[in-house]
Amino acid sequence: MKKLLIGLLLLAAMLPAATRTDQFNLSYWLYKPVSNQAILTTSSPTFAGLTLSGLTASTVVYSNASKAITSLANGAGYLYNNGSGGLSWAAVSLSGYLKADGTASGATALSKLADVATGQVLVSGGVGVAPAWSASPTITTLNLTGTGALTSTLGNATFTTSLTAASGDEVGLLLQTTVNKVGGNYTAFKINATETAAPGTSDYLLDAQVATVSKFSVLNTGSFGVGTNSPASYLDGVYGFSVYDASTAGFALRTTECGWLVYHAGADFLWYNQTPSPGAKMSLSTDGLLKLPAMNITAGTGTGLTVNSSGNLNRQVYKVTVTYAGFAAAALTGDKTIATLPAKTKIVGFYADTTVAFTGGGVTAASLTVGKSAGGVEYIATHDVLSAAIVRGLADADMGTELVRAACIQGGAVVNWTATTTVVARLTTVTANTSALNAGSTTFYIVTERY
Repeated sequence: MKKLLIGLLLLAAMLPAATRTDQFNLSYWLYKPVSNQAILTTSSPTFAGLTLSGLTASTVVYSNASKAITSLANGAGYLYNNGSGGLSWAAVSLSGYLKADGTASGATALSKLADVATGQVLVSGGVGVAPAWSASPTITTLNLTGTGALTSTLGNATFTTSLTAASGDEVGLLLQTTVNKVGGNYTAFKINATETAAPGTSDYLLDAQVATVSKFSVLNTGSFGVGTNSPASYLDGVYGFSVYDASTAGFALRTTECGWLVYHAGADFLWYNQTPSPGAKMSLSTDGLLKLPAMNITAGTGTGLTVNSSGNLNRQVYKVTVTYAGFAAAALTGDKTIATLPAKTKIVGFYADTTVAFTGGGVTAASLTVGKSAGGVEYIATHDVLSAAIVRGLADADMGTELVRAACIQGGAVVNWTATTTVVARLTTVTANTSALNAGSTTFYIVTERY
């Protein structure tokens, strides 16, 4: 080393004086830059206006896998982390790409979509065609999920479908729901119209039509029509059948050809004939009287006269059956009230039909009577019901004291004009009590007129 230094000093002494200062500087010889060699003056050198050869002008540079600075390929693309500790470049085309409010208008260009009014959606223009905004898009399938609402603030919203298949069944509009509930109720289809103002006289909640002809319709009042009828009433059906609201507590049924059936709460149930001569033909009053118009009676008129009924249909048959168990008692007589007649009722016929003889338990004789009270004989006279089945009421001798022909008043027995009357049947046995019987049954028929 000493020899090397001595040699350098000697060399410096031989150099011209003009250049001796720089060349004699030891660092000049130790650190002078040499072409293609590393810069050793500092570990963090700074440069101003550094020019590097071997790179492509006007491109982005990066460190490649060999740690060499290199230029990115020219053309559209993007730089990304390749996952191996380095960056890579991927060339792409913008054609067909959409981002935010822009759309690709070329291989290397984006164009912003024009602003439009609110309420429009972006619709595909097809392959190779830029999308566009539309207020009335045409789509093949629209799937709605979740619990959100599909809301329209436009009036006269229209959904149009076409059924064009040459064969097979088709559905124009299908609203389909799947119900899988643990509890609670559900509504598959619901229409709810909020009438802030509805001045019309025929406002429809639903109107199902065929070729613009209504086939089923529902008004906002609740009236609905079936067939081609407009719902002027609660129900207007085919063949002129209608249901009307006769009052707040009544209704009316109407047929075009036959007439009306009307009921008002607290009033008569009426049947009105429509043709050939309109008018009330039959009624059922609140007290149960069936009334018919007088066939050949001309009603009286004038001051102080009131026609209370133009013709009551007031004869009826009451039927009741009593078995041996109904007469069971710890005595030789058993009584059973079989009916209670209202005031102004006349008995015009009475039959006692014993279909099964009363036997058993050591009973040696059994007889039956019917009257106004226990043991009475006003309606059916005493007769044997042990020997065999028997019917009483077919002959005058079978009748009780008020129903025999000689005692009848206007063909019957007026039991009481102002109060109710009971009808009691008595079974009398011999040897054993009535509770000992194990067989026997009688059916009673009471024919009455009520005024």
